[in-house]
Amino acid sequence: MTPQPKHTYMVIDVGDEYRDMLPLYAPDELIWMTADDLSLNIFAVPTGEDGKPVMPPGKWINNIRELLRLFWLNEPSLNLVCEILREEYERRGLLGESNE
Repeated sequence: MTPQPKHTYMVIDVGDEYRDMLPLYAPDELIWMTADDLSLNIFAVPTGEDGKPVMPPGKWINNIRELLRLFWLNEPSLNLVCEILREEYERRGLLGESNE
């Protein structure tokens, strides 16, 4: 039986500046994501094949909140991130009429 690693680390290396860390970890200890792997734009509500948003911007912000919860952000941090997102969406004119 192969021993399981004690921890798994996730590196999101958008600028490819941490590549030299790869040899420091066993393959089963590291989840490595590059800019190509990370295709999430929090300022762009996902669209369907017809190019129309699949959900209102407010719902998308709530989905981002739940995603960030996976990274163990506490409630005050989550509230702050969502407040900043809503302000930025409003500044960019992305909220529209529906603020769900």
